[in-house]
Amino acid sequence: MSRIRVTMGRLRGQWIETRPGLPYRPLPARLREAFFSRIGASVEDCRFMDGFAGTGLMGIYALSLGAGSVIFIEKDPRVAHLLEQNLRRLGLTDRTDVRVGDIRRVLTRPPVAPMDWIFLGPPYDFPTPHLEDVLDRLVRCGWTQDEARLAVQRFKKVPPPRAPGWELWEALAHGDDVIYFFRRVPVP
Repeated sequence: MSRIRVTMGRLRGQWIETRPGLPYRPLPARLREAFFSRIGASVEDCRFMDGFAGTGLMGIYALSLGAGSVIFIEKDPRVAHLLEQNLRRLGLTDRTDVRVGDIRRVLTRPPVAPMDWIFLGPPYDFPTPHLEDVLDRLVRCGWTQDEARLAVQRFKKVPPPRAPGWELWEALAHGDDVIYFFRRVPVP
């Protein structure tokens, strides 16, 4: 077992347990910190979604920085179990909901309240048309409020996804990764 240290917010210095061999790829520390520095105070009291959650690092950071609640979506039950163990150990279960399954299926069941911030970190080989379907379902299935923001991590050589209801407004690159930032716009 290995660990990743939380470096920002009220959980600073706490550890997130990881397991080598499980199918996830944590966002590099520099890009993770740049992302949260970029979104700043907008994370406070927000409803945050960590899609393709893996270890849940992005959602845990959001909680550490003041998010009101986080929904984690993770396909692999083994990884989701590890995530739930980390949330229990960190005392975060009262503000979290872990949903296990393929993200496109999970999105057909809307949350109690729509999300303010959504972070998606799909595997590098996740097909762009499938990712665009995820973005479409976020809008169609009631997962976003009108002022929602979305961040999508991709391999930097892959162009940003496109979908009705989302407008690209910024990109943040580091190493082989880029985070594309989108804002909700009315669907024609």
